[in-house]
Amino acid sequence: MILTVDVGNTQIKMAGFKGLEMIFFARMKTDHNKTEDEYAMMMEQMVQMKYSASVTFDGGIISCVVPKLTETLKKAALLAFGCDLKTVGAGLKTGLNIRIENPQAVGSDLVCSAVAALSAYPPPLMIVSLGSATTFTALDANGSFLGGSIMPGVDISLAALAEKTAQLPAIGLYSPEKAICGRTSDCINAGMIYGTASAIDGMIARYEQEIGSKLTVLATGGNAAAIVPYCTRNVIIEDHLVLRGLALIYARNKK
Repeated sequence: MILTVDVGNTQIKMAGFKGLEMIFFARMKTDHNKTEDEYAMMMEQMVQMKYSASVTFDGGIISCVVPKLTETLKKAALLAFGCDLKTVGAGLKTGLNIRIENPQAVGSDLVCSAVAALSAYPPPLMIVSLGSATTFTALDANGSFLGGSIMPGVDISLAALAEKTAQLPAIGLYSPEKAICGRTSDCINAGMIYGTASAIDGMIARYEQEIGSKLTVLATGGNAAAIVPYCTRNVIIEDHLVLRGLALIYARNKK
């Protein structure tokens, strides 16, 4: 079995793969202050709870957008499972043609998502990741990575509203009944859900105009299920794109 680790700004997601089949999935909160020993204990407990205490990993791979935690989590995996994690980055074959000025500047999570998307859908493609940031990436008809766009994510936007205003409360997302609301909490919720959905619809239109063709659009990330149903364009929710991309990249670099 292969261990895949996707480190985001808010959550760390782990999965075990046999080939390209996901066997288990677990997640924990990203904490910049935890040591490798603490993370090792948490990883062991997560795998034991989700799968088995006696699991053996043949290898593993990590995508990390929090540079400070890359080595910490690699050491943790070594402590917990005796598993040496490959790191998505320079020197690792991804099979992805990145057509921007500095390919090394592309986040490893975006690379993994693109690799997974291309394995399941014909290009051209647009990938929307609804995590801490909301990111949009484009793959042309040849499957080349063209770049993308970034805006604040839903959770960051909600936190900023509560922190930077005197009278707007902190809320969690819930299904809106309509866009025009009376209660403040409903107004914020409707604005965030319909506003983000409309931003996705609008960016799809702009990307299609720039690329010159219709796009298959995929959405992933923790807020995809809350937002995508309110888009007017056809958007396919694909869970665990980064983890699936990690499994594919590991297979391409297996010696």
